[in-house]
Amino acid sequence: MAFFEVPNAKLPDLTDFWLDKNMSLQECRRQCLENCSCTAYRNPGVRNGGSVCLMWFGDLIDVAEFRDDEYQQILYLRLPKSELDSFKGSAVKKRKVVLAAILSFTGLIVLEGAFLAVKKAKHRKGGSKFEWGTMRI
Repeated sequence: MAFFEVPNAKLPDLTDFWLDKNMSLQECRRQCLENCSCTAYRNPGVRNGGSVCLMWFGDLIDVAEFRDDEYQQILYLRLPKSELDSFKGSAVKKRKVVLAAILSFTGLIVLEGAFLAVKKAKHRKGGSKFEWGTMRI
């Protein structure tokens, strides 16, 4: 088992949870790993080195990810390593697809620029017998 970090996460509904006001984040992680029913943990809104552990058991209800950067809380979602690898793999695949698209687009622009430069050079020499859509004889 491992944990997937969900940044800027809204707290799930508190239907089946456990709260300890004197536990560090590392101890909270260890406790969650030791309990087979633990599905997530978090150190909720504690500032200045406070120690609070909040763990959820069973289904996580009403989890959401905020787009607001001010909400810097992380929810640690417990997943089997096989699922965690697929989450990481999908992020890597997404980056590869975006990179391939950018490189392809850049390559097309470079090729088009080279084609236009060659066409312009031939036109200056007056040696081109073919123009777009019409032939000169």
